[in-house]
Amino acid sequence: LILFYAFALTRSRGGLLALMVGLGVLFINRMGWRRTIMVGVLILPVMLLVLSGRQTDINMSQDDTAYGRVTLWREGVILFRSAPMFGIGYGQFVESVGLVAHNSYIHSLAELGIFGGTLFVGAFYIPIMFVRRARTSVSVRTSALRTWRPCIWAVLAGYATSIFTISRCYS
Repeated sequence: LILFYAFALTRSRGGLLALMVGLGVLFINRMGWRRTIMVGVLILPVMLLVLSGRQTDINMSQDDTAYGRVTLWREGVILFRSAPMFGIGYGQFVESVGLVAHNSYIHSLAELGIFGGTLFVGAFYIPIMFVRRARTSVSVRTSALRTWRPCIWAVLAGYATSIFTISRCYS
C-alpha cells in the first residue's frame, strides 16, 4: 500500500503505463489470458479511479506535456533521418533540440543511428530470447527459472515500456 501510494504521488503517466504493462504480462503468464481479462475488467476501473488526475488525463493541448513529448519525438525522427547510419552523435540531441527526447528508443536512434539503435534494442532482444529458449530446455523445466519466468517477463515488459517515455538509453 505504501508503494502504491508513493506511485500515485509521482503522477507519472509513463510509470502508470509501465505498471499496467508489467502487471498485465505478469498476470497473463501466471493466470492465462481469460483470467487476466476478468481480473483486468474488475481492477482497471478501480485503479484508474484511484489514480485519476494527471496520470490518467492525456490530452494533446499545447500546454500539456504529452504534446511536448510528441513534438520532441518528431524532432528525434527528423534528426534520425538526417543521419540514419551513425546518428548525430552522443549527447547531440540536447544540443540540437534543447531537451532530451523523453523516449529512449528515439533518443538512441537519433544520436547513434541504426547501428547504435540496433545495439540498444539488442539489449532487450537478448534477454527475451534467452527466456524464450529456456522454456524448451530440459534442465530449465525444473529449475528456479521456470518459477521466476513470469516475473522476468513482467520486468522486461515493464522496463521496455517505461523507457518509451523517458530518455535513459545510457544508464
